[in-house]
Amino acid sequence: MAVVATSATAAAGGRLVLDPHGPTPIRGGRPIIDAEVLRRLTEGRRAAMLPDLLAALFALCGGVHRITARRAVAAALGLPEAEAEASRTGLALRIATLRDQLQRLVLDLPARVPVGVEATPAWLAGAPVVATPPVGSPTAQDLMGCLQHMSAWIERHLLGVAPLKWWGEWQASPDRTVARWASGHAREAHPVARWHAAVRERAESLRLPCRPLALLDAEPARVHAAMRDLARELDEDAGFATRPLWLGLPAETGSWTRCVAAPGASAVAGLDRADTAWLRLGARIADVARLPCDEQALRHGALALGAGEGIAWSEMARGLLVHWVRLEPGNDEPALARVQACRVLAPTEWNFHPDGGLAQWMRKGAPSAADVALAAAALDPCVGFEIEAGERDTATCGVGHA
Repeated sequence: MAVVATSATAAAGGRLVLDPHGPTPIRGGRPIIDAEVLRRLTEGRRAAMLPDLLAALFALCGGVHRITARRAVAAALGLPEAEAEASRTGLALRIATLRDQLQRLVLDLPARVPVGVEATPAWLAGAPVVATPPVGSPTAQDLMGCLQHMSAWIERHLLGVAPLKWWGEWQASPDRTVARWASGHAREAHPVARWHAAVRERAESLRLPCRPLALLDAEPARVHAAMRDLARELDEDAGFATRPLWLGLPAETGSWTRCVAAPGASAVAGLDRADTAWLRLGARIADVARLPCDEQALRHGALALGAGEGIAWSEMARGLLVHWVRLEPGNDEPALARVQACRVLAPTEWNFHPDGGLAQWMRKGAPSAADVALAAAALDPCVGFEIEAGERDTATCGVGHA
C-alpha cells in the first residue's frame, strides 16, 4: 500500500519514494538535476539565456535560480559585481525567499500533511511580495520598500508582533517562541498557526540526526576554498549533484541550519537542538520574521574559477543553492558566449540523500507513514513524494486534526 503526499511542488518534475521498511529508505529523485539532462538542455546555448532557462526549469524557486545563474555566468565571464548591484541582489533574494517561505507555509504544508486545515491562497494573496511583485528591474529603493511593507504585513497577518521582536525571542528560546505563537494564534483560527498547533506534539517527538552543511560558516577565504572544491566535485563527478557529500558525508541545509545558529542566538538554540521536526518547522516562521529586518539573513556570492568558469551560491527557502558553469573557449563576449557545461546543486538533493539524516532515521526506527510524511514535510522537498506504507499504517498522511 502506498501513501501519496501531493503538493504544488510536484510540478518541479521527478518524485521521491520514501520506504521506512525497505533496505533503501529513499528512492527516486529529480531527473532534471542529472548531468546528462542538463547537458542536453544547456550545452551550446548562449550564456546570456541560461538564467531565464534555469528559472523556467526550476520554476518553483525560479527567482533565486535566475539570480544565482546570472551571477555564475558573470563570474565565468570575469565580470565583477558592483557593490550596489550586490546589495540589490541581496534585497531581491530576501524578497524571493519570503515569497517562497510563505507559499510553503500556506499551500504546501496543509496539502502534504492534512490535519483539517485547508490551504488559504486568498490569505497569501494579500502579502506585498505576492500582490505587488517587483517588475522589470526594480531599484534597491523599490525592493527595500517592499520589505518594509512586508514587515508590517507579517506583524498584522502572521506573528501578531513586530518581526524583529519575534526574531529576538526566537533566538533566546526557539521552542517556546514558536509553541507560544502557534497555540495563541490557533485559538484565533489563524490557518498557519492552526496547522502548526495540530502537528506540534508529533513534530516534537520526531528526532532526526542533523549534520548541518556548514560550507558558508567561515571567513571569505575559506568559503572560496570550499567552493573551489565543490566546483571540482561537480565538474569531475557527473553524479555528484544528485548525491552530494560534504567532507565525505551527507549534510543538511535549510532555514533551520541558518536560523538556529544565527549570530546572537543563545546556547540553548545551538545546532544540537536542531534535530526535531518541530525545530525545522519553526525555523521557517523564524526565517519569515528575520528576512524583512536582517541584511545578513541570506548569504550569497560568486567566484571566478578561471578562464570561462564560475560558481555562485545563494541561501534560499529550502537551503543552499549552488550553480556552476563553464563556457565554451574562444568567445568571452557576454552576448555571444555559449555554455559548455552546467551543474545545479539544490537543497533537496542534500536533504533527501539516500544516506542522509532522514534515511538514517527511517532505517533505525521503521516509523509510521504519518511520521515519515511529517518529517519529509519539515525537510520540504521540491518534488512530490509517496510513502511505501507498512501493514500498520492507514492510507493517510495526516497526524491529527486541529
